[in-house]
Amino acid sequence: MKLGLLLERKLRVFDFDDTIASTQSKIHAVFADGKKKSLTPAEYANYFPKRKKGDKFDYSDFKNHTFFGSAVSKIDNFVSKAKDIEGYLSQISESLADK
Repeated sequence: MKLGLLLERKLRVFDFDDTIASTQSKIHAVFADGKKKSLTPAEYANYFPKRKKGDKFDYSDFKNHTFFGSAVSKIDNFVSKAKDIEGYLSQISESLADK
């Protein structure tokens, strides 16, 4: 891997579902044709760009989500690891600049 790639600053965006936390909650859909289906977050993410006018979505399963507390600790852990990596990259950069 090239050093420049390691040292460049970029914003990383993660899909919250299944990256930082997972859930058993569903999105309840009533499609424009009247059909009903409960979608997992992954199914919803795949379907939503193709949605049709008249589709309706109910997100009430996510209200007062009981597992969200564990996501906070995962995010804190992720931030801590990102700071460690940033520190290592700074050390590498400084050591190369001295030569």
